Amino acid sequence: MGNTLPHLAGDAELVNALSAFASRTLPGGILILQMLNYERILVTRERIQGAGEAHGVTYVRFYDFEAGGSRLLFNILRIERVEGNLKTNLMSVPLIPITSSRITKLLEKSGYRNVLKFGSIAMDRFDPAASKDLVIVATLP
Repeated sequence: MGNTLPHLAGDAELVNALSAFASRTLPGGILILQMLNYERILVTRERIQGAGEAHGVTYVRFYDFEAGGSRLLFNILRIERVEGNLKTNLMSVPLIPITSSRITKLLEKSGYRNVLKFGSIAMDRFDPAASKDLVIVATLP
């Protein structure tokens, strides 16, 4: 849960992680994954994800899109006024934009079947163009 898998380095690491999950799942067991809907993010290319202020510090969350869509850079810009001057700090982390078709193929490669896709943890219908999240439910035969 919580968009963890996109922090891995590539498909080999994803398959290793999913295979490790499978090795700890009993036959007939269910795996539930939740992550952001990267199909929507890659299509809309909405750079600014949010901005807010807390305790006099402004935070801006935004993406940098790499050519080809193979990686995203997720950034958090921290801005605060110190002694009348603006002080900034940028923290960035690369992400793999995992699409629904990609994770389905990787789950099947790792031994899972009956992969179902939902648009939220409430099990709403998954809409690649509009759903905020991608929730996957897969079964180990």
